Amino acid sequence: MSSTLLKQAPVLANPAQAVTRAGDLFTWWTGDSVEVFDGRLSYRYTIEAAGPVRPLGPGAMMAGRLLIPLSTGIGVYEPTTGENQRTIAVTHPAGNGPVVPAVTGSLVIEQHGAALAAFGPKT
Repeated sequence: MSSTLLKQAPVLANPAQAVTRAGDLFTWWTGDSVEVFDGRLSYRYTIEAAGPVRPLGPGAMMAGRLLIPLSTGIGVYEPTTGENQRTIAVTHPAGNGPVVPAVTGSLVIEQHGAALAAFGPKT
C-alpha cells in the first residue's frame, strides 16, 4: 500500500466521478490539478494549472499518450513523465463538475455533467 499527501482536499462532493483508469495509470482530478498514479497506486506526478490553463478533469489514454481535459482544449502528455507535448484546441461541453474523457477507437468522448461531446478526425 502506498500513500501520498495532497496539497489540499478534493473539492468534489463525489470524488469517485473524478478518478479514471488510463491505460496502466490512474488519474484523479482534485478540482484544480490531476494526480497521476501507477497501477500499484504509487504516486507518479501532478499536472497542475499553469496561468490560465487548468485541468478540468481526469485523464484517458490514447495512442500511448495521456489526454487531460484543459481549459484551453485537450492536453497531450507523455505518460511516464507527465511532460506536456501539445494541446489540441477544442471547446468542452457545458456542464457541472469534472470533464471526464473516454476513448473509443479514434474518438475522444467527454462527459461534463449531463452533456456529452465526441471529438475525432474530420471525415
